[in-house]
Amino acid sequence: MMDGKKRLGKILRGHLGVATALVVAVLAFAPASRAQTKTPYGDVEGVEHSSTFSYLGIPYAAAPVGANRFAPPMPPAKWTKPLAARSFGPACAQLDLVSKKMKGQEDCLTLNIWRPKLISRPLPVLVFIHGGGNTIGSSAEEIFGKKLYDGTKLAEAGNIVVTLNYRLGPFGFLAHPALKTADGLQGNYAILDQISALKFVKASVADFGGNPDQITVFGESAGAINTLVLIASPLAQGLFQRAIIQSGFLSEVPLATAEPQAFAIASSAGCPNDANAAACLRNLSTEKLLSAASKSSSALLGIGSPTIDGYVLKTGILESIRSKRYNQVPVIIGTNRDEFRTLLSAVVKTGPLFSRIDYENVLVNYFGRDKSEAILAEYPSDRYATPKRALEEVLNDHMSHCPARAVSRALIEAGTPAYRYVFTHTGDNPFYAPYGAGHALELPFVFGTLGFDRSLREYDFSRTVRSYWSAFAASGNPLVKDQPLWPLAADDTYLDLAPKSAAKTGFHNEKCDFWDAL
Repeated sequence: MMDGKKRLGKILRGHLGVATALVVAVLAFAPASRAQTKTPYGDVEGVEHSSTFSYLGIPYAAAPVGANRFAPPMPPAKWTKPLAARSFGPACAQLDLVSKKMKGQEDCLTLNIWRPKLISRPLPVLVFIHGGGNTIGSSAEEIFGKKLYDGTKLAEAGNIVVTLNYRLGPFGFLAHPALKTADGLQGNYAILDQISALKFVKASVADFGGNPDQITVFGESAGAINTLVLIASPLAQGLFQRAIIQSGFLSEVPLATAEPQAFAIASSAGCPNDANAAACLRNLSTEKLLSAASKSSSALLGIGSPTIDGYVLKTGILESIRSKRYNQVPVIIGTNRDEFRTLLSAVVKTGPLFSRIDYENVLVNYFGRDKSEAILAEYPSDRYATPKRALEEVLNDHMSHCPARAVSRALIEAGTPAYRYVFTHTGDNPFYAPYGAGHALELPFVFGTLGFDRSLREYDFSRTVRSYWSAFAASGNPLVKDQPLWPLAADDTYLDLAPKSAAKTGFHNEKCDFWDAL
């Protein structure tokens, strides 16, 4: 019998359909048949497909190595000959979750672009920031041979699609005070990478057929966290006109939290925590710094939280929105109903014998004795199929659904159009039943990278999701003909996103009221 991993690989292996198109005239700004296009740093030559062009591995910044480690990204060196943009750039340096061995490299700041072959007007631009706890992953994320973030289908829907790599783990987020710059930058190098990529896109996307004044940033998981930071950061002002937040958490940390983490990493790597720390940290090998960060972090995925440094992020995200000191662009914000069905192992170690006592101990360790008693009263283990399910529901609400409600409420109260969704679809194939509507399971529907084992109904649903995302990118309103109306998030209204989508009100409101009061 086929085991779970092999089965998952079979299901997720790609079906990348291509549309046939009539030959029509294209605008003068469209690339030539050899897919050669200008950028501010030199020409790039992509790959021609049936209905799209792709341009992969384009450098948007110089290698962040040597003196550029723990520094804002610098412009890449210009190239004089056309760059063969035919393959993805290397992933940024990270530890493999299974082997704990290093993969990727520090010279990794590249982006990828997909565009339709036939363009009659400047198109909306969708810029995607991948997830992975800000410690793992890349724009070329592969599941059993299939590129999860392939932009082909979204491009066929009438968009320019961009995906990108950014510095991960300590390279992207180490907030050691010895590294603090004169303007106050401390950590958040990964956020500056994303801002640099957005500047590159804004400066060059017209040559790819895109509208530089119609850019949507969208991210999932850690990428959604980073998107929230971009919404709150004054440094990203004017670089995008809309934002989509897929399963983001409010995980920014103050310097009081980030600095002790940085001290621990420096000590583990053998660096002094004094004036010499900066030089020592910059001279460490890639492997040694990754190892030190892994050993020094209590989190399974290591260090990867944006820091409230007063420069990139001046205050917490909610505070920025509530005080109207943020980039006021229309927002879609959503969560998956069963986020921690697939995410729990990244937060808590649970096994098949996870008991009621284990559940209670986790709550005490995480929330403290007093709060845990109130949480147990609100989420008693005997109300759920297993204690593990009870813990999933606690974390679903506390870390995902209720923060999404708080953000959508704050945006609406500040006068920003905000649309909320809850993804509730469990795969039609029985194989997916144990995963529910888990974390990241909306991604194949957004990108259209479903496997062959999906149903025709699910392919239709994926087209609907792409239509919603595309309509929002075009107008700031996810209005799609012949699909259920997606209302603003006023009065806690949301779209139940499923093959039979419907507008509803008050998802888990009683639970969120409990968390607000705790």
